[in-house]
Amino acid sequence: MEELAPDRDPSRNPLFQTMFVLQNTPDEHGWSLPGLDVEPFTVTLPDAKFDLTLMMSEDADGGLRGALEYRTDLFERDTVARLAGHLGTLLETVAREPAARLSRLCLLTAEEGRRTVVEWNDTAAAFPDTATLHGLFEERAAQQPDTVAVEGPQGTLTYGQLNARANRIAHHLRIRYGVRPDMPVAVCLERGPDLVTAVLGVLKAGAPYVPLDPDCPAERLAYMVRDTATPVVLTDSAHTGRLPSDVPLLLLDEDTATLAGEPVTDPRPTAAPHHLAYLIYTSGSTGRPKGVQVEHRSLVNLVHWAAREYGLEPGQRLALLAGVGFDAAAWELWLGLTRGATCCVTTETVRLTPHLLRDWLCEQRVHATFLSTPMLEALAALPWPADSTLDYVLTGGDRLRMGPSAKLPFRVVNNYGPTETTVLATSTVVEPGDGVPPIGRPIPNSLVFVVDQHGRPVPVGVPGELLIGGVPVARGYWGRPELTEERFTAYEAEGVSTRVYRTGDLVRWRADGQLDFLRRIDNQVKIRGNRIELGEVESTLLTHPGIGEVSVIVREDTPGDKRLVAYLVATGADAPSTADLHAHLGRFLPDYMIPAAFVTLERLPLTANGKVDRAALPVPDHQRPDLGREYTAPRNAVERTVTAVWQELLGIERVGVHDNFFQLGGHSLLATQVASRLRKSLRVDVPVRAVFDSPTPAQLAQGIADLMMAAITAQFAPAG
Repeated sequence: MEELAPDRDPSRNPLFQTMFVLQNTPDEHGWSLPGLDVEPFTVTLPDAKFDLTLMMSEDADGGLRGALEYRTDLFERDTVARLAGHLGTLLETVAREPAARLSRLCLLTAEEGRRTVVEWNDTAAAFPDTATLHGLFEERAAQQPDTVAVEGPQGTLTYGQLNARANRIAHHLRIRYGVRPDMPVAVCLERGPDLVTAVLGVLKAGAPYVPLDPDCPAERLAYMVRDTATPVVLTDSAHTGRLPSDVPLLLLDEDTATLAGEPVTDPRPTAAPHHLAYLIYTSGSTGRPKGVQVEHRSLVNLVHWAAREYGLEPGQRLALLAGVGFDAAAWELWLGLTRGATCCVTTETVRLTPHLLRDWLCEQRVHATFLSTPMLEALAALPWPADSTLDYVLTGGDRLRMGPSAKLPFRVVNNYGPTETTVLATSTVVEPGDGVPPIGRPIPNSLVFVVDQHGRPVPVGVPGELLIGGVPVARGYWGRPELTEERFTAYEAEGVSTRVYRTGDLVRWRADGQLDFLRRIDNQVKIRGNRIELGEVESTLLTHPGIGEVSVIVREDTPGDKRLVAYLVATGADAPSTADLHAHLGRFLPDYMIPAAFVTLERLPLTANGKVDRAALPVPDHQRPDLGREYTAPRNAVERTVTAVWQELLGIERVGVHDNFFQLGGHSLLATQVASRLRKSLRVDVPVRAVFDSPTPAQLAQGIADLMMAAITAQFAPAG
């Protein structure tokens, strides 16, 4: 004890918390004492000495009897009963197969196997399995042509108008470009009526659409365009400079005369439910993004269930807020368009600013919306009006850290699902006071299995990899047959046989049939809802001539603030500057994949088996990084306020007025906090977009000064 010097806690034994006791001195004739009759009886102790104690003794007939003593503040009775069942199964297997390998021994009882594999996967449900997304939309357009389908700052379209415009695009794509089923067609547009019209037109032509986020680096856009071999890209004149010059473009804002000559009637259907609906690119571990192929029937199943689950009626309003290149955008759009709802679009400033987004959701009388987990947590901290019509907020993409407040006017739905399983595969309504919420149960026609490293089902409470099967599972990766074969496999257990996607996520069953998310098994991470393969970031960094070795990890040195940190070994005496690395990565990777900090080391720490020792990588210091420019101190009161806010939020001791917010490690969530704190400090409404448009303290301070002057001028302007 003196040598170990463990932390002392009066509620726990300092050395161990579990104990095994074997009484192996049986008396075949029972206990006997002169002049006494002795019988055993059970003594109930008021307190357990340890967290868990297994006591076993030999019977007179050579058998074993056992009892488990446990702390009731740590374990429920059912949990301990399951542990006893697992031990019994293990001992029976050992006795029956004494020569079996340890890896073949099983803890799962027969009853638990049936429950976890069969009963909790009893999800079969009817859905329109002969329908396509655009076919369901056409039914709505015929029934309610005058209902508004999409509205926002760029304009409004009714179902009838949207159908006619999309039909013209579909006819043109078929005649001019020979578009057919399973031929991907790329769409590169901002969120709004034109984007909705374009993707609907592609589907009506029979093809799957490939959403390209216009904010992606040009080289990443070029890779996706060439990888899909799209015959044409639907875009507008604002984005032509970001797309490859050797690919035909259909400009929706300029080629109006061409499209006006096409028929407005519905094209003859060529796509079936088993054909592809969309192809979305996600981060890839090899340095190249990979395209996930999703079929019509998978998304039809999802939106059919969601419409019933959340009581969505024709004419109600949904918000389109997800990023263009993310699969949640498909869920938002097609849930609305296949149900006859109105899809509402807003500006980037509103979308990124919590209090403005709350006001907009209330003003637009939105019924349901999908929000990233960080944005939900920001909105949940705000006061809400009692007359809000928002009934459901769905979230996912990141771990939800706590249950909602009972004061919120809407219900929070926590969802889980990789892109490879059509947006989401499990879901649950989170109740106030739930603690850390689960990720729910499988949705209709989805199957989930939690397995060990040998592919066998694990008991309740035991961590295992999550496999997902059923209708939501995607076809595979575009043009990557080896990777598809690796990640999409056949699975069989307890008489259930299906094709599954191996998620790489470590989860565990709860006793009530819900799942807890624990962590990733591999190097894939999620930050602020964005899926990132660390290998892709590392591969891209290694293409810089000044870098010889690299390791990228996720750090959460401040609770709630996950960020990427890159550890580098330079090839020469001078390491590349942070500004240089940002510029290099910005050519290939979206902003959310660029590390918040770069740490240069003489060598990477290694474990005994030669792998990078990630636990030994140092915490980044709070010094100003090398941005390739000299430090310039703030020169006026507004600049001092801006730099002080940045220093606090970014954890950097000194910020210069010409330093770039994003090169210092800033991101969209921190930008919302910057705007909020400046709003309180300077009493001026600073939009979040201003941080993106003016990313240095000097630029931002000048914009704030202009806002202050405009407010003063307006206050003293003569009436009339």
